[in-house]
Amino acid sequence: MSGMLVRPCPLPEELDLGYLGRLMRANGYHSKNEFAKAMAMHVGMPSRQQRELPVAQLLAMMADQTAEEFAQKHTTQPFRRAITHYYPELMHGSLERLSFAFKSGVKTARDGLYFCPECAEEDVDRHGVSYWRRNIQIPGQVWCASHGAPLFYILAKGGSEQTPLSHLDTAERVSLSLGRAAANNAAVGRYLEVAAGLAERPKPLDVRIASAILKSQARSLGFRTHGGKGSSPLLSDFMVQSFPREWLGTICPDLLNKPVGRHLNKVDGVLHLERGASGAWNYLLAAAVLFPTSEAALNSLTEQSESNRPEPRVKRSSTSAPEDWRILRAYAGSYGDHSNVRHQFKLPRRTAEYHFKKLGLPSLSGANKSGRRQALSALLLEGKSLAESAQLGNMTDSELLALFRECCPNMVSVLQEMANSEAVPQKVGRGMRAVTPGEAEHVGRSEAMAILD
Repeated sequence: MSGMLVRPCPLPEELDLGYLGRLMRANGYHSKNEFAKAMAMHVGMPSRQQRELPVAQLLAMMADQTAEEFAQKHTTQPFRRAITHYYPELMHGSLERLSFAFKSGVKTARDGLYFCPECAEEDVDRHGVSYWRRNIQIPGQVWCASHGAPLFYILAKGGSEQTPLSHLDTAERVSLSLGRAAANNAAVGRYLEVAAGLAERPKPLDVRIASAILKSQARSLGFRTHGGKGSSPLLSDFMVQSFPREWLGTICPDLLNKPVGRHLNKVDGVLHLERGASGAWNYLLAAAVLFPTSEAALNSLTEQSESNRPEPRVKRSSTSAPEDWRILRAYAGSYGDHSNVRHQFKLPRRTAEYHFKKLGLPSLSGANKSGRRQALSALLLEGKSLAESAQLGNMTDSELLALFRECCPNMVSVLQEMANSEAVPQKVGRGMRAVTPGEAEHVGRSEAMAILD
């Protein structure tokens, strides 16, 4: 192929993957890798290694736009990075860090590509071709407001290389019940409006600020805002009540598997985890149910974020925890003295406590320290009964039992997982993912919709 390529301008809201496919068709290419090499040659950089030249940058150059401008107008970055802890100071599309550009470049925001056939027909009349629109690729967008109809979608890899209308005969359609449930639900509407509003920003919101804003709003409404136990209602339970179950399963099926009253870190954690509970969507779901209108949510998140942007975090030089075996050896050498171990490694108190708990190493210092060691040795090494061991250590049975439980954190976690699995039957897999609208329809509203990879 010649080094000179035909390069049509991207259309309004044209998705980056769709623009790539249109460029390939216009130039007669069928391989994305070969076309990437051809684009590099066309823009005058044939010798650059592929790992040094992100596809998103090549597409921006083909579109005669800056990387930031292209990302803002044609990629899903502004949706995927709406709220993040990963370089929040960088503009969408920034090439300042190549690892960031590769990781957050040309990607979809959810499984599959979505389109409205009637919108596609109108695009043919207006632009001469149907194309993949970025603004309807937001997770949870299942309904075309312009035509009052469910969207169609494809799951096939490489589908973006062809036009939406070329897939019309094979594409799946979102069920009418799911589409109408989403279209008629106020919380879904707020969620989509907040997502679209944040996507207009050239930079994401820092998760530390967004989390603090959501936490303040949640506290004012009486929700539990920490990861511990409590009697206050959980945000996760309120979400399940606020959104259509079938629709919620397409974004966060973990919510539908969760027993009422049980803290779900990836959702309830948006109110207290500094480095981000999970993807941006859970923060947007939270904003949609915590604020009465999307305007109130956007105003609170954006205005307070601009006025309270924190200084860049400075890494501590001496707070990284040592390997587990070193902690175990130091613990044994100090006869279970937490304070001694913490000072040996210069660990912050919280960091040290986390590792002691994770490794099952209770504190054996202080009053009756020899008695506690003697009781545990009798119970675990000598095979004596609980009562005999407690008597040898000058402890009550309940005191020894509490101490023993601190030694078994891994077994406690395993037993809790077993209990959860018995409560909600699941297939064995690597983890839950958001279901497609088709899967959600087959599973049904009455089921948990926990479809696993």
